[in-house]
Amino acid sequence: RMSETLLEKISNAAKERFQNIAFPTRKDEYWRFADLDTWSVDTLFPYFTGRPPEEGCNSEFEDLEHEESQGGCVLLFDGQLLDGEAPKGVEIYSSGAAADEFPEIVEKFHSKASGKFDTLVSTRPDFGILIRVLDGESATLDLKIISKLTVSAASVIVWLGKGSSLRLRKTNLAFGGSFAALKCGYVLEENSSLELASLKYSSKYSIAYEREDFSLAEGSSVVDAVALSAKGPSRQERNFEISSSGCSADSRIFVSADSDATQDIRTSQIHSKPMSDSNMEIRATLGGLAKLAFTGLISVDKNAVKTRSYQSCRSLMLSDAAKCQASPVLEISCSDVECSHGCAVSKPSDEQMFYMMQRGIGEEAAKGLIVRSFAETSFEKISDRDLVDKWLGRLF
Repeated sequence: RMSETLLEKISNAAKERFQNIAFPTRKDEYWRFADLDTWSVDTLFPYFTGRPPEEGCNSEFEDLEHEESQGGCVLLFDGQLLDGEAPKGVEIYSSGAAADEFPEIVEKFHSKASGKFDTLVSTRPDFGILIRVLDGESATLDLKIISKLTVSAASVIVWLGKGSSLRLRKTNLAFGGSFAALKCGYVLEENSSLELASLKYSSKYSIAYEREDFSLAEGSSVVDAVALSAKGPSRQERNFEISSSGCSADSRIFVSADSDATQDIRTSQIHSKPMSDSNMEIRATLGGLAKLAFTGLISVDKNAVKTRSYQSCRSLMLSDAAKCQASPVLEISCSDVECSHGCAVSKPSDEQMFYMMQRGIGEEAAKGLIVRSFAETSFEKISDRDLVDKWLGRLF
């Protein structure tokens, strides 16, 4: 079979690259501010040998594993496709079937792996799926990704045909005792649209890595909102390649953290053609000893005139011991653009707290209202309001 030959070729090439790529160091701009001890060979070695240091602590989200979905649903369990109920206009392929039907798409997806951990995913190219939305079709789909193995690697390709639209609701669960590595690629053809709502939970004793790449063709659009509740350390990489005109991408990440782990976020907005828009907004509520490390890049090519690109990182500190480190990077090679960045760190407003407490609202309840209001902005463009209310209800 072609798939066996292609996947074997991809795996062998990735294994060779993986051996030659060093673990992250402080010299690597992509890992600036990260907790490098978490991503070191000493920390990860027990997972690769099947002996993680700790397991368990999944009670906060364990029920989501068995939650029933309405409409089309895909279940990816440690990279294996266990359930694939496709709605009208959507096709679902295992990695092997995708390699047979669309070898160029699969090979291109894995060829983009350049770091230590996305390359790890490509060493196991047979663990994953491809979701295809046919030209002109509109669909809603639930995608559930569960990681329980000590090393759980998976890849997801979402391919939107011309003039199609997809509302994708993605739940990503990393259970205690698992090093979960996930790479997702979203390919949008001309005039297609993606609304992506993601809920990500990870246990105290898990380590979660995820890279998501978005490739936008002319006239395509992305609305992207992420709710991240992580007890253990996590790394999120989100890259928007805007290589055509008339595109728009709006990506918002909300982080809720109160453990002593570092939540590491690295984003890029790459504009190479004129007259496209992008917006990246990070919001975080940090309690306890939590730490947020954010590095975001806006890159505008000399030919990308009339580009509008924005980036912001705002943190609400719920503890004096919590930390936020942000590093915005702008590389602008064209003068006729609108580009900006902003970072802000604050505590819950004393004035707001006083106002609510004077009206009989307790201190903790008042703080909860402020936090929820702060978070809701991240999900204002998601059309399924019941889903947003449900997710925010879990977080607060």
